[in-house]
Amino acid sequence: MMNNNTNIIITCAFAVSLLATSFSLPLTKGPDKSAFEDFCSPTDTIGDQVARLLQMMTLSEKALLLTGINGWDLHGVERLGIPSINVKDGGHGITIRSSGCATSFPTAIAQAATWDDALIAELGGAIAREAKSKGISIVLAPMVNIQRIPVNGRNYESFSEDPFLTGKMATGFINGLQAEQVGAVIKHLAANNQQYEQKHIKSRVEERVLHEIYLPAFKMAIAEADPVGVMTAYNGVNGYPSSESSYLIKDVLKKRWQYPGFVVSDWRSVHSENVMQAGLDLEMPGPGVFMTQELVLDAVKKGTLPISELDDKVSRYIRALFHLGLIWGDRTVVEDNAVTASTLMEAHRPLAQRVAESAIVLLKNDRNVLPLDTTAIKRLAVIGPNAAEMRLSGGGSASVTACAAVSPLAGLKQYLPPGIAIDFVEGTSLKGGMPAIPGQYLSSVVDGKRLAGLTGAYHDGHNYDKPAGCIRQDAVIDFSWGWGAPCDQVDKTNYAVRWQGKLTAPSSGGYKLGLSFDDAGARLYIDGALVIDDWGDPANEITEAKFRNRSLSVDYELKEGREYDIVIEFHKKERTNSIRFEWQTPEAEDGIAQAVAVAGGSDAVIVFAGISNFYEGGNNDREDIDLPGRQNELIQRVLAANKNTVIVLINGTPLAMPWIDKAPAVVEAFYPGQEGGVAIARVLFGAVNPSGKLPQTFPKQLADVAAMSFYPGSNGEVRYDEGLFVGYRQFDKDGIEPLFPFGFGLSYTTFEFSNLQVKRQGKNGVLVRVDLKNVGNRSGSEVAQFYVSPLEAKVDRPVKELKAFKKIALAPGETKTLEVLMDESAFNYYQVEKGDWVVEPGKFEISVGNSSKHLHVKEFIYVN
Repeated sequence: MMNNNTNIIITCAFAVSLLATSFSLPLTKGPDKSAFEDFCSPTDTIGDQVARLLQMMTLSEKALLLTGINGWDLHGVERLGIPSINVKDGGHGITIRSSGCATSFPTAIAQAATWDDALIAELGGAIAREAKSKGISIVLAPMVNIQRIPVNGRNYESFSEDPFLTGKMATGFINGLQAEQVGAVIKHLAANNQQYEQKHIKSRVEERVLHEIYLPAFKMAIAEADPVGVMTAYNGVNGYPSSESSYLIKDVLKKRWQYPGFVVSDWRSVHSENVMQAGLDLEMPGPGVFMTQELVLDAVKKGTLPISELDDKVSRYIRALFHLGLIWGDRTVVEDNAVTASTLMEAHRPLAQRVAESAIVLLKNDRNVLPLDTTAIKRLAVIGPNAAEMRLSGGGSASVTACAAVSPLAGLKQYLPPGIAIDFVEGTSLKGGMPAIPGQYLSSVVDGKRLAGLTGAYHDGHNYDKPAGCIRQDAVIDFSWGWGAPCDQVDKTNYAVRWQGKLTAPSSGGYKLGLSFDDAGARLYIDGALVIDDWGDPANEITEAKFRNRSLSVDYELKEGREYDIVIEFHKKERTNSIRFEWQTPEAEDGIAQAVAVAGGSDAVIVFAGISNFYEGGNNDREDIDLPGRQNELIQRVLAANKNTVIVLINGTPLAMPWIDKAPAVVEAFYPGQEGGVAIARVLFGAVNPSGKLPQTFPKQLADVAAMSFYPGSNGEVRYDEGLFVGYRQFDKDGIEPLFPFGFGLSYTTFEFSNLQVKRQGKNGVLVRVDLKNVGNRSGSEVAQFYVSPLEAKVDRPVKELKAFKKIALAPGETKTLEVLMDESAFNYYQVEKGDWVVEPGKFEISVGNSSKHLHVKEFIYVN
């Protein structure tokens, strides 16, 4: 953690000795060492260094630092040893902007499902180490916007509906990241809670609601972790663009919270020169539009930007560089070190798996169907559209190109003993089209050996005139890469793939062969003949032509046993691209019917359902909370065919479950990252006892969510008229039973809370103790959740609010006493008249349990 008042001493001799070696960019005009010796003092703090360095800068140099060089590099001042640095997105892994790969950890909603901020600090540290190996100094993360509505496309990228849980997870992430001297930029300030028209819409939020729901996570993270930067949002707030909100930036952030870091715009979210006076410190991307060097100098000359304000902006950025060891420190800005990065990513795989295991939530387990018993299963059916491909995240700027990913199907095959037969049937696709052609009917000959699947050659650009960046064997052609790249050797923004091999028909007759693809161009050749062609004109076509979803097919007579030459060509056009090679056989057996037949002949069934980056992400809210395509039908019919069926959901937003009463076991995995397949297998078969808890309420239906009444807004404005009552706060107030409540999650063992004690500590602090015992026969971890309820409130307040939590591992029969200290912030509310937080005297209930709806022990206390 970097405290605002940290007194870090930098000796002059050390600083001068590093001038020639500490920066990746050569100093074109070397500084006078004697000047630096005069400049330094043995007792200088970072604040002193910033102030003195500021004195040495020219007005032009200062003005230069208020925008970037380009989209991802920030200006430096070489003559003073201020380096140019690189920034990237990175909430669950480093987002590589061109070619390359990184560890893809579970996304933020899964991180929050661990309810383990110490574990997320480890994750932040791992991301920082990979960032440094790639020459990245600042990561644009974490995202702490509240999950206001279930359909927000970026819910997967944010932590929770609850400000306290969000703030704690963000604090852990930032402390872990910045402990490795990589800066965090927390985002997006503020009330950025939907993707629909987010670049133009303004959020209308009452002041109290803003401070109690949408700002506390920022405030907590700033107080407890001191991120080097804060990013404003695309949307406006209460009539002003976020980047021009003097209230948010100057009054709240810089004055009331005394935040010492810099404030940067979201990319291309600045609308006028008013940002200079509103408090924004850095406009991105470079070279800027409204805060260019020329415009800044002009504003200083005219007096609209006082020198004191310019100095304040520059000093905030320089402070960040000092804190990160980038000015006269012991850290070097390195170029991408492929060997180091590769070693780090391999070393981080166990951590990625551990986070995924800790995040998995057991929602239902009737008859103790789980954990599955390997000794009782000879044949396992694996069914569903999210089984054979690991869905890593929603789409958008946070997309991570993983170097490797273990799908649920692959994870089960790795984990289970060879004596268990695994039968995979997709059943239905996410989009409900024809089934993907199974790998057993596709083959290629490589180096004289016949291999299953088609050989894919992945190229930069829209053509095949360059050598392939990577060549691999793809068993099934069914991919949704979103904003990521299919492999680390191609540019994620601009690539083409050519698959080649053989198709062998299982029977003779008339087939329908098809390509289903999105935001892309594709074509299919059979025995050298072009039979499907929708390639487009990549160099000249208009934007509308790029955003197309196509499912094209051709009728084709195939003979049983004959091999047909297959070539599929595909090129990316836009962000959410996908490709699928599919068919309908002469028997026209419905994919769901095939899945039902396989399920009926198996000892147990696992259905992997959910969504993918095509359905949620940046600029892409969901239309509803239903499973897309025919997945509900698939699940219902498989449940009827086999009573030992487990449903595993992979997704980033809540899902309706019309089949929940018939499903004996349901597991929520969220987007579990690249090691998710292994983690899921270990939980399903009992190697790991599930301990995840929901960070968001799952409603039975979308109509139960009050905030949806005001979505998506009208006339350029969305009103937050549900007020304080978001998530479980609203369900409590309205007396609505959710599908699954906030904080919910089962275990393979049983825990018991007892002996709750509350004791006043200081003026308005409270010490809370409770005993937690594992009364079952398995080791496991439980999350003790502490809620506070005002019983004599004179203003409208939530029924209860989360104010503390602890995750504890216990052996069978073991008891531990948990202790938390609540300060007055656990009891106060924001009073608009005072413009500040106040404690309302009265009686409060403190309750402890393992979800917002399962509170097992309660005590009362009076607060003055």
